[in-house]
Order: sequence, then C-alpha cells, then structure tokens
Amino acid sequence: ERLTHGKVTKETKQAEARAAKWVKLLDTVQKEYPHMRLYQPFDPSPFEEAGKYFELVERPMDFQTIRRRAALGIYKTKAELVEDGRLVFENARRFLCSLPTLKPLWDSALPAYWRFEELAADSPEQRAMYRNKLDEHAAEQDRKAQAQLASEEAAAERERQAK
Repeated sequence: ERLTHGKVTKETKQAEARAAKWVKLLDTVQKEYPHMRLYQPFDPSPFEEAGKYFELVERPMDFQTIRRRAALGIYKTKAELVEDGRLVFENARRFLCSLPTLKPLWDSALPAYWRFEELAADSPEQRAMYRNKLDEHAAEQDRKAQAQLASEEAAAERERQAK
C-alpha cells in the first residue's frame, strides 16, 4: 500500500520512481508513433472480423493499461512491464496478420515495435539490432518514395509529350 500509517515509505517512493522511468519507454514510442491504435484498449468493432479478435487474443493489453498497472505498483521489475508491452504488439500481430486485408496495418506497426524493443533492450547488442531494423525500414521507405516520385515525374513527362 502506498501509505503506511499516513506516511509515504522510502521503498514506495523508490518503486514509484522506477515505474515512472519504465513508463518513459512507452511515452517515447507513443510520441514517435502517434498514429498507432495500441495506446488505449483495442476496440475491434469497426472491423468486419471483430469477433475473431477475442478468439485470437486471450489477454488484451494496451499502453493505457500498462501505465495504470505501473502507477498501482503492480510491476516489480522492468521485465514485467516489458512483457506486457510485448503482449500489446503480439496481440496486434496475431489479429492483424490473421486477415490479409489488415496485414498492412501490422506492417505499419513494425517500426513502433522495433523502437519499443530498442528502448527496452538491456544490452547494447540488442539495442543495435533493433536500431538496424529501424534504419533499414527507413531506407526502404525512402527508396519507395523516390521510386514513386520518379514514376510520377515520368508519367507527367509522357503526358506533356503527348500534348
């Protein structure tokens, strides 16, 4: 309990400080990837396949729930918080990849997952591995954008020549 005989204990203050530090990794991911639907409890009702969500996802989890659990002192270690963070992404993968029409949503969530793992990593090697995935993804997105621009420019040039 937070209060012991009307006083905040030293241990409670330390636990709250640790939890606040751990929650910062969620804050960073959410700030860098604000478009993700992982931050509040997921509502599958807009999807035709809504019923399938609860067949595939045994334990729903989201960042809001993780924050609440951290504030309540439920997590005793960073690993416990990270485990629930991974569950958020695993649930999204399980549901979105089960349906071909939703798979692109998972593909767009991958960078947020990699960033989460980079921030959660305990070793420099793990952080570097996820940083490389992020860099490779960014380079691929740049290549696609450049190819799209070149294609549009070529189409515009053909159109000008046809006139």
